Amino acid sequence: MRGRGGLIEGVVVEPAKYRLSLEHFELALGSDVISWGVLEAHRPTDIVNQIDFVESYTGSAKLGQPFIELGWVGEASSLKLYLLPYFRERTFPGVRGRLRFPATLDVDHPEYESPLRQYTPSAAARYAFNLGELDVGLSAFGGVSREPRFILELTSGNVAPRYDLSYQASADAQLTLDALTLKAEGFVRLWTNQLIVFGGLGVGLDYTLYQVFDEANLTLAGEFVFDSRPLTGPITFFDHDAFVGARLAFNDVSSTELNAGALIDVLDGSTFGTVEASRRLGEHWRITASANLFFGRPGKLQTSFVRDNFGQLRVAYFF
Repeated sequence: MRGRGGLIEGVVVEPAKYRLSLEHFELALGSDVISWGVLEAHRPTDIVNQIDFVESYTGSAKLGQPFIELGWVGEASSLKLYLLPYFRERTFPGVRGRLRFPATLDVDHPEYESPLRQYTPSAAARYAFNLGELDVGLSAFGGVSREPRFILELTSGNVAPRYDLSYQASADAQLTLDALTLKAEGFVRLWTNQLIVFGGLGVGLDYTLYQVFDEANLTLAGEFVFDSRPLTGPITFFDHDAFVGARLAFNDVSSTELNAGALIDVLDGSTFGTVEASRRLGEHWRITASANLFFGRPGKLQTSFVRDNFGQLRVAYFF
């Protein structure tokens, strides 16, 4: 399960942006993926870009976000301010797509709390600094929530996404101790104009065993995430879940990797599991094969995924 720097499946999104650097100051604009947080399975503090749920159910695939950035970059710290002038709605599979929800989602008629709808501007800021082996990030966001809640349409029986206003402050930290990496991140959010308060956090660790055989390295990961949002809030699959995973990197000329992981609800045992193998073929081709399995109990939103176990073969050509 590759991407976002670790053990979870992801998709590389090429940016379309222009950046001007003048010593310590930077100005950038365009469309890009602006990623926060340090965990692998789920980053609760990552809030700037919209999830592309059609491409990846893990939330690791993101839609490009139009932005204007003003930044200051020092030797061991940086401060970046973002203006996000346009909102992109979340993508969902159609009635014949995967993964399937138990109800039809009416994505053509989304609702917004703001009268400006998708043209409501958002803003964000991030201050990051390094203290030897410790990396820390402090972030803030205000604008349209990237996470929708769902409203039942009484006339059609369909369910429409609703995007409310949201304000979030968060922090993340990563401590690297040779082969061991400790990670933590958390947020506090004010949701809707009623300023309903909830929060979330995640902790984890990675440990790498070098040269377990020949030149191969084995990385083991364990994480736990918790979210306190109310039942009426935006839906999340990551409210009290544990993640265990492993990546075997052969460090050969073909960059061969084997990845496996499982996200487990610690209360009812619902599990999402993935196994993936990837290898480069020559200088331009890469082939990736994966299998995704779902196990759950009746009565939960993601229970409908149980019928959607699937495999995937991806062949990519790089120019």
